[in-house]
Amino acid sequence: MKINPNEFGALDAYLKELLGGDIRWRLINDSYSHCWAASIECLGRRFFVKNVEPRAIGAALNQTALATMIANRITEYLLRLKLAGVITPEYHDVAVVELADRSAVVVVADDCGSDLALVLRESVRLNLDRQIKALITGILAKSLAALSCDGLGIDPPASNWTMRPGSLDPIYVDLWPVQYRDGQTHLVGFPQPDDPALVEYSRKRYYTVTGVLRIARFHLLRISATLEPIFFECATDIFGGETVEAVFSELPEVKVRNHLVAGHIHQARASIMELDRWHVDDLREIALRIIPDQPDDLHRLFKLTQMDFQIPDQERATRFEQAKNELVALT
Repeated sequence: MKINPNEFGALDAYLKELLGGDIRWRLINDSYSHCWAASIECLGRRFFVKNVEPRAIGAALNQTALATMIANRITEYLLRLKLAGVITPEYHDVAVVELADRSAVVVVADDCGSDLALVLRESVRLNLDRQIKALITGILAKSLAALSCDGLGIDPPASNWTMRPGSLDPIYVDLWPVQYRDGQTHLVGFPQPDDPALVEYSRKRYYTVTGVLRIARFHLLRISATLEPIFFECATDIFGGETVEAVFSELPEVKVRNHLVAGHIHQARASIMELDRWHVDDLREIALRIIPDQPDDLHRLFKLTQMDFQIPDQERATRFEQAKNELVALT
């Protein structure tokens, strides 16, 4: 996500007025697909700033209307998460702001520290088992709280959560794209897909226990394969053993893993190639069996299978086939 340098003056002035003091820019991250973000400091307090969907808003015929829709949805999602008992940053401001020659959605929140993917990776290195269990338990418990509310979903990877120093309570910080039902429509991404089958597929990923548990697990395994036993212990405590067994006992990864254990490489490869574009999570789970703890290869495969609706359908399908071929080559 490229940053427009002409916007900084207007954004700095807006933040100065909003927060009541001079802004010290600490760190800017433009690697996200839906926004660019910055860590700032004002009057001794740290904040996290996001400029949401600048590319889409900049290309819109009615920028203000699109920006207002996005801001309203973020605000609504934040409210619903809070009502569900999901902890979010204490300070949160969402506004449509005019930056240079375009409208922008600017989200300002307390900077709550490093994301939990980084915290967990360091915790694994230091063998901080109690902290690891507490954080995974917190992520799963708060995810269940969200799912227990009718029409509310959540994207649970550890990177979407943070924690304050001295606290083990996960704080949810990834409010866009939103996951809630608006009228009869389950919002599942941006732009919202037109294909009802794709909406339903995505709804099952973010609004159901099965989808959220699977996403939570494979993102934890990206951090370290050693987190799997702790994940299952925590998931069993929160969701119950029967639920966890039902979710994970008959997935395609189980068949592939059995083929690999038996030395049936050709059968394992054939099982991978049978997967179609509706099996993104299956392919990711299989990858974590074949190339565990290989972050570069896993990052590439996860990126190729990213469910980013700003990527055209045909291109996503092509990337999925490429991911399958690359994984077969690594098998």
